[in-house]
Amino acid sequence: MTNLSNRAKLRLRLAAGLIGGPNKTLKLDRKNFYPQMIDYLKKMSDEEKNKLKEYVDWLEDFENATPIQK
Repeated sequence: MTNLSNRAKLRLRLAAGLIGGPNKTLKLDRKNFYPQMIDYLKKMSDEEKNKLKEYVDWLEDFENATPIQK
């Protein structure tokens, strides 16, 4: 597998958190998390992937936002 950037890894972890959520658990092996997550995403419909991408984009933007100074 190609080496993934830190950003790609972060996005995969965010996606896993969104997919798993409070009511569903993804059964992925820690050692093979990234390849397994990529395989999981490949099996999703285009509509599901697009919606997930929107959420991941939002979370990534939120993570990178400058904190508001009080």
